[in-house]
Amino acid sequence: MPDEIIITSGSYGVVRRQRYWEVRKDQWTKHQQCRLHRKEPKRTPLGWVKIILYYIVLYALITAMILINIQWTFKMIKPGEIKTTSLSSVPGFYKGNVKYIRYREYMRSDIRRHTEKIEGFIKKLGVNVSRHLRECNFDNNWGYTTASPCILLKLNYAINFTVETYNSAITVPKEMPDELYDFILEIPEEYRRNRIWVSCTYMDPKIEEKAKVNYIPHRYYEADGLFAETDEFYLYENLTRVNVTENPNYRRLIGVQFENFPVNEDVYIECRVWGKNIPIELATTVFALHLVKIVIPSNYE
Repeated sequence: MPDEIIITSGSYGVVRRQRYWEVRKDQWTKHQQCRLHRKEPKRTPLGWVKIILYYIVLYALITAMILINIQWTFKMIKPGEIKTTSLSSVPGFYKGNVKYIRYREYMRSDIRRHTEKIEGFIKKLGVNVSRHLRECNFDNNWGYTTASPCILLKLNYAINFTVETYNSAITVPKEMPDELYDFILEIPEEYRRNRIWVSCTYMDPKIEEKAKVNYIPHRYYEADGLFAETDEFYLYENLTRVNVTENPNYRRLIGVQFENFPVNEDVYIECRVWGKNIPIELATTVFALHLVKIVIPSNYE
């Protein structure tokens, strides 16, 4: 048969594809209509009972948990009991019972990680804290760019707590470092009263002979009115009581600066506050200070 008289019926493949999409569209439309216009199943009396019981049990468990929590809280709080203070510190991160401070010399990211913790710690105390601890921050990086890093030691607030201080060298415990004991002996008697002494010692005696520790602004907390809500307290000068006004938050904060310590190794330091009625576990913090420094040998060409 000649090709001229053959009449084609069109593209069979295109028609099938169009028919396929039309069927899918009809199925989707029917599904949507069934979903939107489907009637909700009727609630039977048994179904309502199950729902009510479910919510009764749920709220009963929530109420029981709240009551147990309240009872436990009041059991822990004894009327008339005064909570003792404790020692907190920045910067560093805990690994076990040791607080590690590790950074690389001239590495801004490492230094910033520690300085940001210090800035956040003192931010709520006001801008005057920076002046209170200015000797720690001559380089505006809390000593971390000059190999003389600072840590901050703070006595946490305890309502109406009164620290029993060591007012004479005779009453100090035998655990007190000899260096602090000698320091107390050297100062006049009127400057020993009502002071909570602070000591930071290198745990390796060999390091302690060469390294140096500076306390800023001084190595003690004035105990009088330290945990009072008022900003007035009495300072002993020349055996007389002098009324002084100062933010108590400043007096509960001390900076400790470390110099000439070994580099490229963990240097362990124990810091402690000394008060007769402050438990040892609450008054002690152990640091591991590690400065990574590139040391070029003298014979290097």
